[in-house]
Amino acid sequence: MSFSEETVLQAAPGNLSSNLEDETVILNVDKGVYYGMNPVAAFVWQRLEAPSSFGDVRDAIMHEFEVDRETCERDLAALLSNLVEAGLVHVHRQAA
Repeated sequence: MSFSEETVLQAAPGNLSSNLEDETVILNVDKGVYYGMNPVAAFVWQRLEAPSSFGDVRDAIMHEFEVDRETCERDLAALLSNLVEAGLVHVHRQAA
């Protein structure tokens, strides 16, 4: 899945999440499956509690962590694709 700068995403409602030490654990209630997130993925998850654009999330990651833009965009797109596929994140608006 590809995302443009303006693609708006949000965490899907109905999932439960909790912080455990240095990671976040999310329960997909519908599927009964737990997902563990490392600190960067947990940072993204927090940003997606409200609708956020791909560009805004990318910029927040680059501000918080030492990562170049190309690596950040590639890794963020892969993470978001996995979260969308797992039903944990919804795409609200995809730019044309």
